[in-house]
Amino acid sequence: MMNKDEKILIVSDLHLTTNFIQRKYNYLEKLFSGVDKIIINGDFWTAYYNTFNEFVKTKWSKLFPILLDKKTVYIYGNHDKKIWQDKRNKQFSFLQVNKYKFETHGTKYLVTHGHTYLSDSISSENFMKIWRFFKFDVIKYFIESLLLRTLGRNIYKPALIMNNSVKPFSKNKSDINYLVIGHTHWAEIDTKNKLINSGIVHSGISNYILITDGTPKLIIENY
Repeated sequence: MMNKDEKILIVSDLHLTTNFIQRKYNYLEKLFSGVDKIIINGDFWTAYYNTFNEFVKTKWSKLFPILLDKKTVYIYGNHDKKIWQDKRNKQFSFLQVNKYKFETHGTKYLVTHGHTYLSDSISSENFMKIWRFFKFDVIKYFIESLLLRTLGRNIYKPALIMNNSVKPFSKNKSDINYLVIGHTHWAEIDTKNKLINSGIVHSGISNYILITDGTPKLIIENY
């Protein structure tokens, strides 16, 4: 159970890579420093772009002491599965799990990345090597960044269909008040169906969940 006065951040799909972006780093440093507890809901880094060994050696590692200080809970996603990393994930997280359940002010949350409710991705390391060799994710990153800068977060709105497909599961969970997923990149809070999506932080667009006094709030901002 969380402390009564804690400010809890749930953030997902940062997709950090060897492509270090100072503006994004500055934003994350300020965001992480301003809360009491952090839950990274999957896809913190991406094996589609680089290896874990390459990632932990980047300048993003300057965020690791802050994350450790906040006793960050790290939830594996489909881009950063457990099989693609090692115990060095303890450099930036206090706990590493596939799902995390907690309660604050009487409100119960179950946090998991969400890809297992939808479609899982490939786990083959050979596939990852081919993907990286042809730089498919570099191309995808460029196109996605361009669309975000011109059209904003609405490029992810079609993913509401995927969010909706999870809602029958979340609505029928009697032991929690909210199921919190990421993965689809479309952030929302649907109280009726007990589903929260923690969104994405990418190319100047930031969506995340901030919980104070047990109440979740969706934050949408630019950086």
